[in-house]
Amino acid sequence: PKVAEAMALRRAVYLARQENYMHVIFQSDCLSVVQRLHSSSRDRSIVGSIIANIKTTCGALSSVTFKHVRRHLNVPAHVLAKSCMNYSSLCVFHSVPDCIRETLYDFIA
Repeated sequence: PKVAEAMALRRAVYLARQENYMHVIFQSDCLSVVQRLHSSSRDRSIVGSIIANIKTTCGALSSVTFKHVRRHLNVPAHVLAKSCMNYSSLCVFHSVPDCIRETLYDFIA
C-alpha cells in the first residue's frame, strides 16, 4: 500500500506541475508516506526513492502541503479511483465528477 500511495502522489504532483498549479494541498490516508514526505532524513527503501522524486518535483511548485487524513475522510478519493479503473488512459477532472458528487455532499452536509 505504501508504494502504491507514493506512486499515486507522485503522479498527482506531476499532474499539478503539468497543469501549472502553483499552490497545492495533497491529502493521503497513508500516514507513513506523509511522514516520509515531511522528513529530512534519507530513506533508502523503494518508497524512499519515490518520495525523493516527489520532493524534487515539488521544487517547481510555489507552495506544496502534504496532509494526512483519516481513511473515512478519504472516501471520495477512493470512490473516484475505483471509477477511473474503467478508463484506459489518464483521467483529469476540472470539476467535480458525478461519481463523487453525492459522496462529497455527504461530507459537507
